[in-house]
Amino acid sequence: MLDASASPDRRWLYYERRVGGLWVQELGDGKARRLPIDLDLPSEPAWSPDGTRLVFVTWSEAEGEAVWRSFADGSGARKLDVVPAYYRDPLFTPDGSRILVLRSATDQRQQNYFEVDVTAKDSPARAPAGSGADWFVAQEDPVIDARIRHHWPCNAIRQRLTLSRTFQPLSQERCPVIAQDLARLAKAGVLVGIGSHGEMPGIGYHWKMEAHALGGMSPQAVLHAATAGSAETIGRLSDLGMIEPGKLADLLVLDADPRSDIAKARDIASVMRGGFLYDTANLQKIWPRSGPVTRLWFEGVDTKSWRATPMPPAYTHH
Repeated sequence: MLDASASPDRRWLYYERRVGGLWVQELGDGKARRLPIDLDLPSEPAWSPDGTRLVFVTWSEAEGEAVWRSFADGSGARKLDVVPAYYRDPLFTPDGSRILVLRSATDQRQQNYFEVDVTAKDSPARAPAGSGADWFVAQEDPVIDARIRHHWPCNAIRQRLTLSRTFQPLSQERCPVIAQDLARLAKAGVLVGIGSHGEMPGIGYHWKMEAHALGGMSPQAVLHAATAGSAETIGRLSDLGMIEPGKLADLLVLDADPRSDIAKARDIASVMRGGFLYDTANLQKIWPRSGPVTRLWFEGVDTKSWRATPMPPAYTHH
């Protein structure tokens, strides 16, 4: 069973089988039956909010991937008018009026796809080369940031912020384009969450938030995606994402209001984790009782070692 999708009333389960085709089965002891959809490799079915329609994708080596819509019983399958590409994870918007799907180039059946609204002919989705982190590094020169210099070991600064970075104008970066589609998704009511995989500890999450704002997402929408949206995305909204009784006491205390400018979210005065408040300057515990300053394992290392090591002179044979 692959790509299972339960109906909104939780009575039926639609899924793909390795033997081919889309199948439906009543939850419980229902018997599985194949939908009358005779197409190349139909997969990834998703329901409309009212449970009357399906959207799914197909793949053909000759024509690439296509997006289809049908009635819930598999009848009336109709191919949507989209450009040839590689499509994944189709879904209906909460009001059922639009279909969203992930898209990448046909020759890139990999994970570097991005969100597009297949019903919008003016979608700005395209994929220029480049990583948004590179632009932020070039724009800000974070190696001179006092907090980074204090909390990062010198070799990490050297490896991640000075060497092997590809710097280019924002117009050549991918992130503003993807951010435009994310802003449209959020406006349409689709759940958007922000995450940072740890390459740039601390500062990387702020760059992600500010990159979303580059696409037109409001500061309030960015804050929601970075907190409650992220928590709901990973299934932890009951524990994280909002300041409410019963949730984990993990939060930031700011000296500025990020609702007017998302960059002000960087102005952090203190951090609370697990009910303990820490000073951001040195991570000293300051509430409910004070504690000693924790000595970082890399303190005392030559502070100049973050600089890129000069390449040795070229060897000349005599």
